[in-house]
Amino acid sequence: MNRKILLLSLLAIIILASIGFTKQVRASPTYSLKEAVEQGVVSAKICGTWTFSGYSLNLTLMSQVDYALTITITIGRILIPQKEEYQSMVIGDYYVIELNAREVKRMLLFGFCIESGDDAPDETVCFRLDGVNQGLVPVLEVIKGRDIPEIAPRSFEDFVRDATKGFEGYQKVFAAQLAIWAVLDPENPPWEGTEAITILQNQTWMNQSWVVQQMELAREMYEEATTFSQSPTPTSIPSKTPPQPPSETNEPPPSNKSLVFTVCLIALVVVLAATIGLIMIKGGRIRAREAEKPDDKMDKLEKALLEGRISEETYEELKKKYKRENKG
Repeated sequence: MNRKILLLSLLAIIILASIGFTKQVRASPTYSLKEAVEQGVVSAKICGTWTFSGYSLNLTLMSQVDYALTITITIGRILIPQKEEYQSMVIGDYYVIELNAREVKRMLLFGFCIESGDDAPDETVCFRLDGVNQGLVPVLEVIKGRDIPEIAPRSFEDFVRDATKGFEGYQKVFAAQLAIWAVLDPENPPWEGTEAITILQNQTWMNQSWVVQQMELAREMYEEATTFSQSPTPTSIPSKTPPQPPSETNEPPPSNKSLVFTVCLIALVVVLAATIGLIMIKGGRIRAREAEKPDDKMDKLEKALLEGRISEETYEELKKKYKRENKG
């Protein structure tokens, strides 16, 4: 009876341990950044960096849950500023961000202005997430393939210093920005007519030939994007209305991989418990035989002789052996 109780207790301990372990190995769920924010599993703060093109957005991402997450950010996602006088932005790349439980991550995001008439967002201007502008995706894909360096000036002086040197990275950034504006307003591309004159007048502090090259590069990006997508569909600038309150946080269910792992682990536990049980039962039988009394052995030996199952010679040998064991 004691062995049965011990076996059942051991089995219960193993099963409970396996259940606790499977909770820890649940596969991390994947959310888009917008979904994660709306469901409350992360908090996200996206603010400006003063500049409005290139690596122009500061992201602070904080997990609000006790399990690992994967967050994705889609190219073409529109960002609406909290203050109307500042520019709306568009995210210009794809991101996959791994977050551990309660982890905080900070990073620069690649993005561009989609409203040339408003002010550039500085560090005090933050954004809310809006929809994806599919009409901008082709040109953003082209821009992404141009290997634009990570440029994030911290002041206007930094901006002027690098730009007046004819820094190639800035030239690519400016050209990319012009190409985006052209997609949003294809009837008035910034390298033609009054738009081009305005750009030249506003950038008199730059080398004029450098500005012309910049506009040619912008035209090249735009034409490549329109070839990639025969009719880029400009969408209107999103409304700067207040965001809707986020929905309640929902604990995501375990993934299919986690369920399969759980079933396999429980099966392993059952096999292990059965093996341990068989070993204990077999060991008990062996110990029972070993604990058998000498008189019982002699009775069985004499019975075997009477029934003719052993010879007298064998009987005498075993009898002497049992006597020696009894004396020992």
